[in-house]
Amino acid sequence: LTKELRQRNKELEELNAALDRRVQEATAELRALNHRMLNEMASLKEVDRLKSSFLDHVSHDLKAPLTSISGYLSLISPGSDVAPTPAEKDKFIAGARKAARHMEYLISQLLEATALSSGRLKLADESFSAAELINEAVALVSNQAQSAGLEVAGDAPQDLRVQGDRGRLLLFADALEHLRI
Repeated sequence: LTKELRQRNKELEELNAALDRRVQEATAELRALNHRMLNEMASLKEVDRLKSSFLDHVSHDLKAPLTSISGYLSLISPGSDVAPTPAEKDKFIAGARKAARHMEYLISQLLEATALSSGRLKLADESFSAAELINEAVALVSNQAQSAGLEVAGDAPQDLRVQGDRGRLLLFADALEHLRI
């Protein structure tokens, strides 16, 4: 009987040890899964933060030209406190058109970002004036630079042509505008 009890006790100890190993393995696996889940949650929080930041920038970038357009229109609207000359009206209309083109550009960039995320982005291959590109880039960053007490200037020969994607090149200037100087 004692021998049989010892045998049963030994079997129970072996089963207990096997069960303990399985519990330890399962606990280690749960800890690894928990760690992975926490990392995924941190990544999702970062994506959410980046999305919020992106939307803040987009809202600001779209509001600025819209405010310009509204301001120009109020200056030339009937009943305005200001009586602009025909030359001033032309200048205001040109400013509103420029702001509208900039808004159109920003919206197209949003659409391209969507295309990029879905793998449908195509780069343009066009020839354009380097001087015009530089002038447009300077115009994009000049307000930010002036508010920081800086002057931005650019120069290129009028006959110099550039081959590539004009919009992508202007993205660099647009990115510079958002730098905190």
